[in-house]
Amino acid sequence: MPAVSTAEELLEQYAAGERDFRKSNLRGANLARARLWYVNLRGADLTEADLRGVDFRRSNMMDTTLANANLQGASLRRTNFARANLQGANLERTDLSAGADFSTADLSGAKFIGATYNAYTKFPSGFDPVAQGLF
Repeated sequence: MPAVSTAEELLEQYAAGERDFRKSNLRGANLARARLWYVNLRGADLTEADLRGVDFRRSNMMDTTLANANLQGASLRRTNFARANLQGANLERTDLSAGADFSTADLSGAKFIGATYNAYTKFPSGFDPVAQGLF
């Protein structure tokens, strides 16, 4: 389980077959448009990271800090965000279909305008996807 501290390091190790990056410090990292399927970033810090257009399909983001991160246009299909901190995150036009799980995530101030979801997407109790601009 190699914790990494730069986007370059993560991408290099991912290309070599590594998928477990628990507790990595990637604050402010630029991973825009990366394809990171099945990656484990549990407990990682991605505060203010540029994650525009990233494909995190089937990834583990449990306990991850994504405060003020830009996930605009990202694919988050079947991604687990249990207990993740997404305060102020930009999730505009993201793909949350096929079971993205935000059921215990902190979505305070997160922006979802234009994001798509379906019946398999899980939100915290009291969260109204339509009022938040989701389709």
